[in-house]
Amino acid sequence: MDNQDKTSQIKDWTLSYNKKEECIKLTCHYLSGKSYSRPLEYCRVVPTTRLKGTLLVQKNKPNIKIIDYAEIIGEKYACIYYPNTKKPYLMKKDDVQVLPSTALKNGMIYRYFREIAKLRTKSAEYDKKKLLKI
Repeated sequence: MDNQDKTSQIKDWTLSYNKKEECIKLTCHYLSGKSYSRPLEYCRVVPTTRLKGTLLVQKNKPNIKIIDYAEIIGEKYACIYYPNTKKPYLMKKDDVQVLPSTALKNGMIYRYFREIAKLRTKSAEYDKKKLLKI
């Protein structure tokens, strides 16, 4: 914090987004019981790892979101950066998974199953079930 190593004095630490200052703040909880907060840009948390994946999977959520990148901070938090926004989003590291993008829809297997689905849709009886158009 502010170019000083305070690791031995810290009991725990947390990250939070400060809406007023529009930045992520690191709060250090010291052994003495005091807490002190500073913008993360003035602090260094080791390890911090930048992930190159572009797909975000969140725990207990069925959808996958596209992201620019993610940073894992101190093996405790994930700082997520979405396209077209500067605001970072904080999440617990254990609640997210960052995956590389895939060209699945361009592959032969995907096209094969899509064609099978189209053929089955055409041959299905319309009056028994409502069908989805593909």
